[in-house]
Amino acid sequence: MKTKILIIILFITSLMNAQNKLPDGGISSEVHRKYLGSGFFSNKEVLFKKEDLSTKKTEFTWGEPIYGRFYWAEGINNHYIKNGWKKPYDTYRYVIRYYANGKLFKEHISQTNGERTSLPVCLYRASYDTYDWNEMKILSQNTGAFKPGKNTIKIEVCPYERSSNRRSDPVATASFMLIMPASAIQNTVKFKKIETAWKKWDEWKINGNIRFGYIRSTWGKTDQWEFKLGDIKGKIEISPVRDDQWILTSGGKSIKMEQVYGYPKEWNIIDGTHSYRLKPVWPNKNDYWKEWEFKTKKGSLKIESAWDKKDEWNIKDNMPNEKPEVKLAAIYMVIYLTSIK
Repeated sequence: MKTKILIIILFITSLMNAQNKLPDGGISSEVHRKYLGSGFFSNKEVLFKKEDLSTKKTEFTWGEPIYGRFYWAEGINNHYIKNGWKKPYDTYRYVIRYYANGKLFKEHISQTNGERTSLPVCLYRASYDTYDWNEMKILSQNTGAFKPGKNTIKIEVCPYERSSNRRSDPVATASFMLIMPASAIQNTVKFKKIETAWKKWDEWKINGNIRFGYIRSTWGKTDQWEFKLGDIKGKIEISPVRDDQWILTSGGKSIKMEQVYGYPKEWNIIDGTHSYRLKPVWPNKNDYWKEWEFKTKKGSLKIESAWDKKDEWNIKDNMPNEKPEVKLAAIYMVIYLTSIK
């Protein structure tokens, strides 16, 4: 008797779920059906309904293009129903979770109309690809999570409910092997904070993933400085020909810092043929000096005053693979303009 009741309850539940089901993308192709609940990776973009399995790869070397696509059976909207979550007032969401060798190193939340049942990704785009993929900097900004040699990268796609900060089990999971050269990891320097060493303007301590670092005045002069970041060292000094230009030199290479003509609060950081802009986040405010931003093709850097003080700065470093000297040039200009000049 109990068995019959259970069967009836299950039947009624499945019938109710079928009636409540929302429209979604369903199964889009035979490849979709084959990789249901998973996905595959390639050196080329995996196009919707035009997948080419001959390009499938399971192992990549650092620097290669990495594209992929994940597949699941029902839309995120229907997973909300299954999980007993209310329909969101704005949009449905899912979270992509990234693991390296079994350890979670990044989560990325995205929005969707709910009907999606497959997801294209790009973790390292090809040289001809100009599209700004949401996840294309995830690997390059987290090289500290990897080890030299082979790394197992696992990626999960999970429905996510923002109001209660909940996620359900993955709707799709796929993995690949990433071969990392030691140099790509060893060159990673990530900044966290810079502050005066003795509450004086002429020496600054640098905190981050390096063992130690500093910038200090040479002979007590405001126009000559020396720095050390782990094994990287060099000097920063004002140009002998221009008073609105500084030059950072290290290892036989130089980086220029030049004031932007007509914009006295903005500076160009010039690395060879590449020029990047350092500027206040809120340039028209009286306290504009408290927050600065700096962006390159490899990410962004935000430099914020700690406790509204000019002798301590917090740094949000989202460009760990950018040259440390380039980042230091931007950081130095902030402390010079606000605390030393």
